[in-house]
Amino acid sequence: MKISYTQLQTYLEDKLPTPEKLADAFTFHAFEIESMEKEGDDTILDIKVLPDRACYAKSYEGIAREVSAILGLKKKAEKVKIPDSKHTITVSISQINEVLGSDISQKEAVSILTRMDIKVTEKGDILELSVPCDRLDLQSWRDIPEEVGRIYGYDKIKSILPKNTTFKPIVEKAFYYTEKIKNILVSAGFSEVYTYSLVAKGVYEIEKPLAADKNHLRTNLTDGIVKSLEFNARNADLLGLDEIKIFEIGKVFTKDGEHTSLCVGIKNIKKAKGAELAKEKIKKVRDEVLKVLEVNATILCTVDDSGGIISLNVEAVGMTNNSDGIFEINLDKVVATLSEPNSYADLNFSKATTIEYKKFSVYPFIVRDIAVFVQGPTLDTEVWSVIEKVLNEVGAANLLAHHSLFDTFKKDGKVSYAYRMIFQSMEKTLTDDEVNSIMEKIYAEIKGKGWEVR
Repeated sequence: MKISYTQLQTYLEDKLPTPEKLADAFTFHAFEIESMEKEGDDTILDIKVLPDRACYAKSYEGIAREVSAILGLKKKAEKVKIPDSKHTITVSISQINEVLGSDISQKEAVSILTRMDIKVTEKGDILELSVPCDRLDLQSWRDIPEEVGRIYGYDKIKSILPKNTTFKPIVEKAFYYTEKIKNILVSAGFSEVYTYSLVAKGVYEIEKPLAADKNHLRTNLTDGIVKSLEFNARNADLLGLDEIKIFEIGKVFTKDGEHTSLCVGIKNIKKAKGAELAKEKIKKVRDEVLKVLEVNATILCTVDDSGGIISLNVEAVGMTNNSDGIFEINLDKVVATLSEPNSYADLNFSKATTIEYKKFSVYPFIVRDIAVFVQGPTLDTEVWSVIEKVLNEVGAANLLAHHSLFDTFKKDGKVSYAYRMIFQSMEKTLTDDEVNSIMEKIYAEIKGKGWEVR
C-alpha cells in the first residue's frame, strides 16, 4: 500500500517525524516498508500491510491511528465515523506481562491501548476493553499482549533465559511409531515421498476445486505411489538406479472416514535374468516392518501367493500387491495395537546428517549405450579412460551427467564391456546430432585402439 507522507500529515495535528524516522517506527512496531521514493517535495512510502491487519490499516485513517499509537502523536477527528463496537475483551495486566515476559505498568498498558482507540475500563488489575469494530484481528485476550508489546517496543523487553528444567516431554504414540517406520524404511534404502492428496475421484468432493483433476480427497496412497514409481523410473538412468524404492505416510479419506495410511512401493528398472520380482521384494519389506514393530498380523494369501490381505485381529487393515510391488496398510489401526513408548531415545534424532545441495539440470537427458570387445587382459577401467579422454578433448566432459558399466561377458578370449552414458546440459536441451557427434569421436578412438564396437 503506497501512502503520501504529505497527505498522511493532514490526518494528524502533531507534526510527523522525517520520512526516514517514520519508516523506522513502522518497521519496529507495525509494518515492513517495501520502498521510499521522493516525488517533488513529497515522499511516497510503500507499506506492506499483511492480511491480518488489512481490516483496519488499508486506509489513511488506519495508518494515522497506527502512527498515533506508536509515536504518541495527536490525530485529528476521523473523517469516517467508526461505529461503536459491542465486542469486549477482558484481560489482566498480569496476563499481558506473563505472555510478554515483561514488567509493563498498568498505566503504560492502558495508555497504549487508549492510543489505539480501544476504550479501557479498569477494575483493579482487570482491563475491560471495548474493541473498535474494524479491529477484526482482535478476537480474544491472547491478541492483546501482542498489541501492547509491539507498540511498547520488543527492544525494551529484557531477554531472560529459561531456567534449567528436567521436564520430560510426553511421548506421542502415533508420532513415535511413524518415525520408527521411517527409520526402518530409510535404512533399507527407501526414500520418502509426498503425493497429491487431491485427486480426480474419491468419496469426498471439494466444493470449490482449483482444478478438475483435483476435486476429491484421495481414498488411498497406492494410486499416488504407482504414479511416483513410474515417474521416477523414467529418470532411473540419470539417477543411476537399478530399482525405485519409495514410501509415503499420509491421510486418506474413505467411506469409513479419515485415517493415516502407510504405503511402500518397489519397481525394478532392469529385468536381469533370475532377478527377484518387485512383488516378491515388497512381501519381504512388509514382513520386516511388521516384525520390527512386533505386530501379530495374519497374511491371507492369494491363490498364486503373489499378494494378499493383511489382517489384524480378524480385521482387514491392508493389502499387498494389489498393484505389483506395493503394499498399503491402515497405520492408525496398527499403532492402536502397539505398546505405549516411554521415550524417543531409540529414534536417534540426534544423528543428523549434513546434506549439501547440488544443482541439477532442468533440461532433458539423452541416453547412449556402447559395448566394446577387447582382448582378455584389458580392464574395464582402461576402456573407460579412453572414452573419458575423448570427452575431455571435445569439451563434452561437463555434458556427461552419469555413466555406468551395466554388462560384462567373455567370449572366445575376448571381453565385452557395455557402458551406459547419460548426457545432459545445464544450459540447454541437447540434440541427437550433438550427442551423435560426440559418440562418433568415441567410436573412432576405440577402433584406433584395435578394439571392436558392437
